[in-house]
Parts: sequence; structure tokens; C-alpha cells
Amino acid sequence: MVEAQSEMPDACIWNFDIGHARYPDGTTRPLEICDSCLAIMSSPEHLDRSEKKSKSGHSVHVFEVCEALNCFFGSTVRASIEAYNQRLGPGTREGKAVLQAYRLGSKKGPHDIDMLDLEFAADNGWHVYLVNFEVFPPPNDRSSLYLTSRAPRYDLASDEMFSSIKGWIDDCGKTHKRCPLLADTPLPTRVLDVGDPADEPRSLRLFETSGAVGKYVALSYCWGGPQQVALTTQTHTQMHQAIDLDTLPKTLQDAVFVTQKLGLRYLWIDALCIIQDSQADMEKELKTMALTYRNAAITISAASASTVHDGFLQPRHPKPSKYPRFKLPYRSWEDDSLPGSVIVQERIYHVPCADPISQRAWTLQERLLSPRLLVYSTHTLVWQCQTTKFTECGSEEMLDAGSERLEDAFFHADKPLDDEDFWYSWIDTVIDYTKRKVSFEQDRLVAIGGLASEFLRLSKGDTYLAGLWRRNLCEGLLWMLDPSVKQDLQPRPSAYLAPSWSWASVNGVVAFAMSTGMGFTAQVLSCEVTLESEAVPTGRVVGGVLRLRGPVREARWTGVTLWDVDTPQDGDDRVQAKGEETVFSRAIGNAWMDASDDSVPERVTCIRISGPRGLLVTPTESDIVTGGPVFRRVGLFEARLGKTDEESVKACDAWFACGGSGVQEIVIV
Repeated sequence: MVEAQSEMPDACIWNFDIGHARYPDGTTRPLEICDSCLAIMSSPEHLDRSEKKSKSGHSVHVFEVCEALNCFFGSTVRASIEAYNQRLGPGTREGKAVLQAYRLGSKKGPHDIDMLDLEFAADNGWHVYLVNFEVFPPPNDRSSLYLTSRAPRYDLASDEMFSSIKGWIDDCGKTHKRCPLLADTPLPTRVLDVGDPADEPRSLRLFETSGAVGKYVALSYCWGGPQQVALTTQTHTQMHQAIDLDTLPKTLQDAVFVTQKLGLRYLWIDALCIIQDSQADMEKELKTMALTYRNAAITISAASASTVHDGFLQPRHPKPSKYPRFKLPYRSWEDDSLPGSVIVQERIYHVPCADPISQRAWTLQERLLSPRLLVYSTHTLVWQCQTTKFTECGSEEMLDAGSERLEDAFFHADKPLDDEDFWYSWIDTVIDYTKRKVSFEQDRLVAIGGLASEFLRLSKGDTYLAGLWRRNLCEGLLWMLDPSVKQDLQPRPSAYLAPSWSWASVNGVVAFAMSTGMGFTAQVLSCEVTLESEAVPTGRVVGGVLRLRGPVREARWTGVTLWDVDTPQDGDDRVQAKGEETVFSRAIGNAWMDASDDSVPERVTCIRISGPRGLLVTPTESDIVTGGPVFRRVGLFEARLGKTDEESVKACDAWFACGGSGVQEIVIV
């Protein structure tokens, strides 16, 4: 056994039973690693012999780990396996511990390792994740010649950090083919002029661009309430002359500082560049919001700040870890005569959804439409562009929920976007968007309007209909409040926001029932929305009418389950044949309500849209003259009359055929 060189002070020595580093009497024993595990980063045959490609395309080296109780890796494995077995209940799972060494993305060479992933490989084929370690060289160590990743840095305002950021920007502009060029673009109507980089001290003022071009930074941040400092008709003149930096909230001060340190002159901040008490200016600027972020050279995302007063350049602190940070020998596998070492510590992933900015609806379009982002998250700084994503220490990150990107076609005119990619990109956008909150419910459609305008630009002549698209309208109608998300059914918005057939008419996280390969049993005869302003086709709506033609029949609805109208109250689950007539006397399937304040009628009308799925509607009073009844959507149903989708579709055919009203035209508002 060899004593591992712990990087933690004695007071923080590992105090978990699996390491036996601290005993009940308070005594400690130096962390030890057996000879076999010690050779992880210093024995080339370990990794060269076992290299393979993972499903994600990353290079992976796999080798077994010991289970010695007095070895760091071994004791970790034993304790983790015991905990795993306890979670699964009685019985012992047999298998072996494996350590996977990953090389992510584009690296220097075959031995440029990013992380070590400790797993339990059960004999039944299951792989159980135990713990993930990141790997980086100590300062001035030989291993830095072969490893790209570096130690985490927590001073995000240091000159060293800004030097790195400039390097990322330069590398992206010169080598990333998927990212737009770093060229001068038309400046927004107004920007903040943070001063000429050559001048000291640098001034700050509002600049009316009048068609000028240049490079600028955009800020994405959480307001956190009314803005005490803002551009208004009263402050307009003074801001053109000069803005006192000390009067700005901390987040805005930090944004000015970053812009100046990057050597850029212009900064766009919505509260200071849009006249907040002018409806005409607000409407004009909202129409070009998408372009503002798409043309920005860099977007600063103040992800860690809940309000404009918080700032985002405070020193970060490492997340708590139950494992110590330690050193392992490292040998240059191209020249094994030059030994070195590496630091290994638990890898704490950046979780975008946990940052305050991910809770705000407006900031989704700001992230997705920005070709390059500096994300000042709660625990680290993250660079993200169309090509890559990594933390400030050079460790590449997965595109987790909350960090997805739009298709390249949104940033390159010569890149195609087919109809399927268009639709699924929109679905993903809506799902992410509905997880977020708006401060004012009337912004439910407005805050996604910038993104919708970009989709409209690439839609090949499609029509935007209150959050849905004419070309995929039947698919789009199959939305529901996501049953996989823990959420309470909420009342509808207090004011009219959208027609009942649009997801924007309800509050909550939505999902879409996929209808791939099933075809459509309903036909859209017409669909029209009335806009608050014809000048903003992706803005607020004040009305909408949908005319459908499809199979219709009535059912009994309990709010959770759909029953046939002839079903006995005791829920008899038999299906009986009477001559040529089929009588269904069991539950038909699931039904999901749209809102808590929608009353559940004794009977509900079902209109089948695709496969076993369709809309639940009820008659409503309306001043629309149609010559027939007008309906309002109240939910979505899914018939479950078979063990498979195919069986359910056939049974659904029979259910509509035996007791339905045939194919009818209905109007939904």
C-alpha cells in the first residue's frame, strides 16, 4: 500500500466509514491506495489495452478496481455496493468494480484524460454509477503537457480568467465552423457605450446607434422586481450625456466591468436600452429582440443572480464533497522517463436548471438565440457556443437539461432545417419554456415571442397560431399538463391569454403526446387567431377559432378516467357482444384535465385526433356565429383498450364506431 497525498487539511479528512480515515475515538489514518489502483494514471498498459468508444463517441478506458477495505477506491466500491444492495432489498448482487477513464471531445492526445468514472458492473449486465472524479495537473507539473483540463478557478474577475475568456472567444471565432463569424453587425437601436478601451477613465453613456455597426455584448439577467434605474422618457436626455456607474444595480455594474475587460465598447441591457414607459418603443424593440441576441458577439448570462442587485462576479466556492481531493502518480505515456502527478477530486457537475436564471421565462430566448454565452452560474463559469460547452477549468460538459442549443440553421442561412427538426425543436422549446415563470401572466405568449419570430423566419411560409403551427396543428393539439412532473393542477389565467386549444391558455409544465406513424383521424378545416397587434404576429392574442372534422362520441369522465356512457357505476370491466353491436362496459382509458377550475361534467365530448388520443371538449357560450354548438377544450384523453398502442388503436376504432356520433364538424374556441 502507498500513502496517497491528501490535498485536504486534517480537519477535513474524509470522515466516512467507507474510507476508515477517521475513527470514532477521533484518530485518523492517512488515506491509502493499493499498488494496483495507484497505477491508474501511471501505467500506460492499463489504458492502452482497454480503450473503446462509448455510445456518445467519447474515448473510454475500462479496467477493474480492487475491493480492498483499506484502499481508497476499494473501500469506496465496497460501501457503494452495500448501499446499492440495501436499496434493492434482500439478496446480494454479484459483479466487479470498474474504473472508466474518459477523454471527452477534442483533446491533445490519447492519454488526455478528463475524468474517472467509478462504477459497479453487475453480473446481470447492469452498470451502477458510484462516483465520478475529475482529473487535472497540479501547478507547474509535467502532466500539464498532456492534460488539457485545469484546476477549478474561483476568482471569476481575475486578469487570468479574462485572459482565458478572450482565448475562448478568439478560438470560437476562428475555428468553430458551426458558430457564426465574429464580425461587425448592425447595432441595436440603443446601446450603452462603456468607453473606448484606450481611454482612462472610461465613461458610460447611452448611445443612439442610427444604423451604426460594431460588436456588442448583450446581458441576460433576472430583474427580480421593478427596476429603480431604467430608461424612461424622463431619464432619456440625462443618460445620453452620462450614466453614473455607481448608481447602477450590482448586476449591471458587473456587466459593464466584463464588457470593458473584454475590450469591447458596446453593451445592450433591456432596462437601459428600451424606453420602459413608452408602449410604442416597447412594441418596436420586442419585435427585434431575437435579432438583438442573435447578433451579439457575446451574451453574459448572470445565471447565479436572483435579482438585479445580486451581482455575479463574487468569488465562487467549491461544492461540498464527501470524498477528499488527492494526488496520484502520472507518467507521460509518450515519454515515461518524465514522471508527474495529477489531482483527483469528485466531479461536481454544472446543473443549469438549478440556477435562478433558469426559472425565468424571458431568459430562455436570450439563451437559445445567443451564439456565444458566458454563463456565470452558481458554482462556476461556463462557456457555451454552438460547437461546445465547458467550464472555466477546461472540463467539457454534457448538454444537460437547461443548456440545449437550437439547430445550426438558426445561425447560418445556408444550413437546412427540415420540417421534422423544426417541429421537434419547437416542442422542446415549449416544454422548457413552460417550466419557467413570468412575473405577469399576460406575458405567457409574449416572452416566447422572440423565439417564435425566429422559428417563423425559418418556417417556409408556415403560420404561427398562439403557440402552435398550422403545418403541425393536429400534432400540436395533443398537449397536456405533464403527468411525469410533480405539479398541482392550477386554475386558468385570470385574463384571456389564448384559445383553449393552445397550451398558452393554461398554467403549468406541458408535454406532447407523440403520434409518430399513427396518422390523423381529424382534419383541420380552419384555424384563425386574432392578434392584439397585427404588427406583432408572434405577440398577444385576443381570440382564436379552430374548426375540426373528426370522429366524435360522448363518454363519462371522472376527471382521471374515461368511461363509456353505458358503463355501470360499479365499473364492471367486461366487454360483451350483443349481436353485431359491441357494448363497452369498462374504463376506456386515461383523461388529463387542463385546469383545476374547469368543472368536470357528467358527460364529455371526445374528438379523436390521432391513434388512441384526442381532445375532451364541453359546450360553451360564445358569440361566434357558427350555425352549431361551440366547444371549449377541457382535457386530453388516451384510450387504453389493449396491451399495445396497436391494439388500443384498433379497439379505439371499434369504440368510436359502435356508439359514436360519426364524423362531425366542431368549433373550439
